[in-house]
Amino acid sequence: MSSFGSQITLMALPLIASVTLNANPLEMGILRTVEFLPFLLFGLFAGVWVDYLPKRLLMVFMDISRAAILLVIPFLFVIGSLNMLSLWIVAFLTGICTTFYAICYQSFVPYILEKDELTDGNSKLELSRSVSESSGPGLAGMLVQLLSGAFAILVNAVSSIISGIMLLLLKVDEPKQVKNKKENTSVWRDIGEGLKIVFKNRYLSAIAGCSATTNFFLNVVLAILVLYATKDIGLSPALIGLLMTLSSLGAVISAFISNTVINKFGFGKAIVYSSLFQGIGGLCFLGAIGNEFVAFMMMCFALFFMTFFMTIYNVAQVSLRQMITEKRVLGRMNATMRTLVWGSIPLGAFTGGLLGTWIGLYPTIIVAACGGMLPFLWVLFSPVRKVTDGKIINEIS
Repeated sequence: MSSFGSQITLMALPLIASVTLNANPLEMGILRTVEFLPFLLFGLFAGVWVDYLPKRLLMVFMDISRAAILLVIPFLFVIGSLNMLSLWIVAFLTGICTTFYAICYQSFVPYILEKDELTDGNSKLELSRSVSESSGPGLAGMLVQLLSGAFAILVNAVSSIISGIMLLLLKVDEPKQVKNKKENTSVWRDIGEGLKIVFKNRYLSAIAGCSATTNFFLNVVLAILVLYATKDIGLSPALIGLLMTLSSLGAVISAFISNTVINKFGFGKAIVYSSLFQGIGGLCFLGAIGNEFVAFMMMCFALFFMTFFMTIYNVAQVSLRQMITEKRVLGRMNATMRTLVWGSIPLGAFTGGLLGTWIGLYPTIIVAACGGMLPFLWVLFSPVRKVTDGKIINEIS
């Protein structure tokens, strides 16, 4: 439920900025930057908290906090005081909540499922997320078109409250972790342990590099895509919502088959080839120019194929990470991975805003599409490609 609302906001915020506030490329880049900047600033600290605090209650708190923050936007809209600065502040504060929530839920799953159930469980989670991605943006586009972006944000606030209530009612046996008082522990020591876990593990470090590079170039495009689609191509908010909905169907379809694909080809091949085909799919962005229909279809093809293979990649790499990491340090491992992987998002978004201002929107898309062919090299030239079955995974862990 929370994921559904978040997808509405991810679509509604740039539409408010572009259509309502007439933002320029740099302002659009800054908006996406501040949405994900908390992962870079607070991700490592969040991992320590997640390992020692009750994960379910922490997620409930973040859901309710996010709802309260989001209500600021419709309030400012009603009184006529909504501007880019207020959008940036709300995006940053909700980003903090998302940072803790995202790290928490990935560390929470292994407490619910057994190790041999993780791949199937993560496939179902990806299916849920994919359905949210396919329906949320379309609904956001229609709400912005028919009513206002502020009303679309209100829907997310309500969904966050419902998500918090559902989590509160969930019964899970989550053992409490307590620091050993005899050890000289501190936040910085715990953060260091998380960094050590990732950087000294060739499997985790290769996945981190691949995912971070993918997110960097993807967000160079996403930072300016709504502006490009509305200003240069002439698409309406409703059509942009439809674009995101149709393209996200790739993720929905992929979520149904990802578990089968991983079982058939193994974790290594699934990770390497899905990363490669994400980049190939991104090349379709090069055809998104000129005629409105052709540009719409090429953007749709690009995003469809990217989300299709991205879902397989995510199920495989998240499951592998959870399988080879001790439960007691899952929070710190996930925090380090999220900081590296999602920390590249604001860097890519800001780069996209700068390039969009300096060289133009379409040339920026060309740069990002070409750069998107590089990430798979991280896992291709690493031991990840050799991972096939559970036996090898047990040897790694």
